[in-house]
Amino acid sequence: MQKKRVFISSVQSEFANERRMLFDYLTSDALLVKFFEPFIFENVPASNYSPATVLLYSIHNSVPANPLLTKSMYLRGTIERMDTGTEEMNNLCIEKGLQKPVFRQQTDFRVILYRNFADENSTENATVEKILAIINEKPEITIKELVQLTVLSRRGIEWNIQQLKIKGLIERVGPDKGGYWKIKNKQL
Repeated sequence: MQKKRVFISSVQSEFANERRMLFDYLTSDALLVKFFEPFIFENVPASNYSPATVLLYSIHNSVPANPLLTKSMYLRGTIERMDTGTEEMNNLCIEKGLQKPVFRQQTDFRVILYRNFADENSTENATVEKILAIINEKPEITIKELVQLTVLSRRGIEWNIQQLKIKGLIERVGPDKGGYWKIKNKQL
């Protein structure tokens, strides 16, 4: 069932408190909020926005996840135009070489954005190359020193080292303390 929009308006400034009380009553009651969507027309300064713009915003049929934030962004001018976001998202994704996003409207609205796995793999390869270069330069390096020389956490370094061991690219010679790393394939 679609909510009924209630426009609360009056030319008399003496009723400002009553308008606010009616708005608060309609928005704070758990049952009434299911049926009514109140809007105080005077909350928007008439000098800054035309009545048509205010009316357009008030009857816009999408329901934002955070109405207060969305309303303030729209009235501030941060949101340029209503009903152009999906088209703009499509264009930006195509411009960046990504697959078009998928928009699904069921009981809620969802957007599925696709990543470019080539970029992710190149970042992973760059990390692996950096670790291998450091090990090649200083074979006796410790995990702690690798953490300091990279942007990775200790767990991130340990995971990358484990992956390099599994792929057969490096091996540990000797004990953890006093040992060193050996790169098996020097072509890297």
